[in-house]
Amino acid sequence: MFINWHARYYDGTGNEVLHTENFYDRTEDEAESEAIGLMPDGCEDWSLIPLIKKDSLKLSIDDESVNVYVDNGDDKDPVHIVYWHLDEVIEDETVAIAMCKAIDLFHTNPIELIKISTLGDVELV
Repeated sequence: MFINWHARYYDGTGNEVLHTENFYDRTEDEAESEAIGLMPDGCEDWSLIPLIKKDSLKLSIDDESVNVYVDNGDDKDPVHIVYWHLDEVIEDETVAIAMCKAIDLFHTNPIELIKISTLGDVELV
């Protein structure tokens, strides 16, 4: 579960961002309530998306798996971006290509890795 959030407030066309706000260490419901309370005048629409700090995005490669995840700290569960057990390569060799691509994107373009995973739109700071 994500703990940091980014709110975007849009004008009536939905094209122009009027204001943004970040919320840290909140549940999604808490961030949503705060975001609604901070909605600026002239705002016609808004969105709340996960906010990921670059230094919390981690890559773990060991003799059993490849895992890209968001480290939320010792007392909180991580959010897995992508995860493969190496046995999956034995079952389907195309998994190896996906693993290599994920490792490359982790280093070169982490936002693209997140977007092509099941997470969709996020803000990376």
